[in-house]
Amino acid sequence: MKRLTRSSRERVIAGVCGGVAEFFGLDVYMTRLLWVLFAFMGGISIPLYLVLWWALPLDAAVVWESGGVIDVENPQEQARRRSLLGTALIVLGVFFLIDEFFPWFSLLKLWPLLIVAAGVFLIYQKH
Repeated sequence: MKRLTRSSRERVIAGVCGGVAEFFGLDVYMTRLLWVLFAFMGGISIPLYLVLWWALPLDAAVVWESGGVIDVENPQEQARRRSLLGTALIVLGVFFLIDEFFPWFSLLKLWPLLIVAAGVFLIYQKH
């Protein structure tokens, strides 16, 4: 069964457009062009690209990082990714629910706080 993965062959930034093109059998350049056009049209392509970059595994069996080899298909790594993505989706869903029930609440005012929280999380995750 074919899986959606990031492409290691058709890679410009993270291989997301290449992976989507390979999965659907599309031309990779047309996929990239559409992705950029949707970004300029106020679409969701940039946040979607970031989520897919983070959520999709690389199609290669191994990835070289800092001189070491990390097995992309490691079940613990996949479980950690799913758990983090699930948590992010739940938090985003809670923000949208709060916005529905409390119209005075604005998600745009929370972006700086979310960016700081993500930075703190990344720093303390290494330690």
